[in-house]
Amino acid sequence: MRYGEAFAKLGYALTAPRQDWSAERDDGVCITLWRSEIDWKTLTMDSRLHGGPLSDWSGLPGNAKRIRHVKRALDEFGGAVDTIIVDGIPGQGVIGATPWNPDDRKGLRWYVTDLEEATGHIRLEVRKPQG
Repeated sequence: MRYGEAFAKLGYALTAPRQDWSAERDDGVCITLWRSEIDWKTLTMDSRLHGGPLSDWSGLPGNAKRIRHVKRALDEFGGAVDTIIVDGIPGQGVIGATPWNPDDRKGLRWYVTDLEEATGHIRLEVRKPQG
């Protein structure tokens, strides 16, 4: 699936499709995760461990917007985020995108568990929603 289509399938619109790594709407936040940066054994992603060099991405507009969106997810939604899993090579381009649909995954969804606001480093884990 194409990048913008994946966001649209989850009900999000990108404002700058070539730069955005995340999007928001009234009732949620959606972020992208590179398939190659996810630890599939533990269903976690920690950019300090799995992300490319900070110098490659920290100054990009997508990072600044993602920091704002992740802060909102933590403040308003208990860290819960909708997620798009992207294929390709970080820094070189996306070749495909897959929306993470909790309904297709036994209710499991991604949660931000840590955000380093100064750099944009994030950690996420998959779990069932509480309650």
